[in-house]
Amino acid sequence: MTEREPFPTLVVNEVWARCGGCCECEDVSHGHEGACGQRCILPMQGGPNIGGWEAVARDPDGPLTAENCMIVCAPCFKKMRESGQ
Repeated sequence: MTEREPFPTLVVNEVWARCGGCCECEDVSHGHEGACGQRCILPMQGGPNIGGWEAVARDPDGPLTAENCMIVCAPCFKKMRESGQ
C-alpha cells in the first residue's frame, strides 16, 4: 500500500455515512465473506485496536473521492499493510 494524500474530511464523512460505521473490506483472505462489517468507532480513526479504522483508497492511483474511498477496520487495515496492499 503506497502512502498518499489523505482523503478530505467531507469525503470521509460521506463514506462513513454510506457504510454506517462498518468495515467495507471485501478481501476474503482476511477471513470474511463479502464485506467484513466490523463496527468502527468514529473518534478512533487511526487506532490499532478493535474499533479503530482507516479511510483507504480502493484504487491507490485513483482520485480522492467517496467512490474511491472505503472505511476499513484496524484488523483488516493491518492485514492489508502486511500483504503490501
